[in-house]
Amino acid sequence: MLHPQSSSQPAVKLVIRLPAQMRERLAEVAQTNHRSMNSEIISILERALGPQTSIA
Repeated sequence: MLHPQSSSQPAVKLVIRLPAQMRERLAEVAQTNHRSMNSEIISILERALGPQTSIA
């Protein structure tokens, strides 16, 4: 399922399973950073994956 985002990139809905303790940690970190859990996951993934490069 695609949803428009403010960055003009399409968003893809993704369902994942997390251990309960990891979800709790994620919720705590998101709250500390004043982000939604979704935004926190995106931030973590962007840092982990590094800069995006396009292949053209």
